[in-house]
Amino acid sequence: MYKITRDYIKIGNSRSGQPIKKVLFIVSHDTANPGSTAYNNRTYFHNSQPSASAHTFIDDTYILEIIPLNEKAWHVQYNKPKDNQLFGADANDAAIGVELCWGSGIKFEEAYKRYVWYHAYLCKTFNLDPRQHIVAHMTLDPERRTDPIGALKRHGITWDKFINDVMAEFQSEPKGELTVRIKKGDKGEMVKLIHFFLTSLGYTQVKHVEIDEFQDFTEDAVKRFQRDQKLTKPTPGVVDFETFSAFAKVLHVYYKDRLK
Repeated sequence: MYKITRDYIKIGNSRSGQPIKKVLFIVSHDTANPGSTAYNNRTYFHNSQPSASAHTFIDDTYILEIIPLNEKAWHVQYNKPKDNQLFGADANDAAIGVELCWGSGIKFEEAYKRYVWYHAYLCKTFNLDPRQHIVAHMTLDPERRTDPIGALKRHGITWDKFINDVMAEFQSEPKGELTVRIKKGDKGEMVKLIHFFLTSLGYTQVKHVEIDEFQDFTEDAVKRFQRDQKLTKPTPGVVDFETFSAFAKVLHVYYKDRLK
């Protein structure tokens, strides 16, 4: 239903480039600067480079990923024990951080629909259960944070309603970005991400990582990956949701084995 825009910030304090071994859960946030849009936040983190960040910012126009989902973001303090108690890992090492933009100038209903959909998208992508693997930042750091429960409450939405809305979206038929088809001739950041997957797993050469066009060599590599993973539903050489999900799963196993 919704397009995901991937416009990554530069490597620095906010984006270390360190890999996530495996995504175990999702931390839901809202921004601490009411009225600031997704791109306002990207500009801030890209230019100011504070020692904090999140993977994705969502407003009434954009679902904006500013850090790749296979990299760490700094969205929960390491000295908070609750994430380890619930999931056996620190949030920065094993979770995707998602920020809801709200406040003056942002149509909350549109932002909320994107926020719900994106959580369902992540759960589908990383094989997570919305009822078990989504946690509020407030739950992990109750002494300091109220997000996103505070922002949701302003609009009459409880945490339980939010999770129920995500669950309903999760159980619905895949649509929009969930049925994405990336094929030969396509261009953009998504193609660069596919080249990163293929190169990391040995299907293409390192020199291909920064190429943003889906070329013949990309199609051949995708076909080989699909055959190796015994994927039967995709069109050979076309990256659909099943193929993209397989990339994420295999890459997590790859990093887990190499970083033990």
